Amino acid sequence: MMQASGLQSHDSRIIDHIRPVDPVYRESSLAAALDRLRNSGAEALPVVDGSYLVGALWADDIRAAVLAGAPMSMP
Repeated sequence: MMQASGLQSHDSRIIDHIRPVDPVYRESSLAAALDRLRNSGAEALPVVDGSYLVGALWADDIRAAVLAGAPMSMP
């Protein structure tokens, strides 16, 4: 049986490693998304438009935008 990297036990279940995170909205600012990432401890957040999942926002996406000079108020 193959085992995912980082899992130590045959009894380990994926559900035990999942944590809930609140999504960011398509119109949320970079500052709001960064705050949500910090609070969640996650590396990515779901992006929603109304009640529809439209993508994911990764910490590296925010980092790249900030380094490129994007204002923190930019959605």
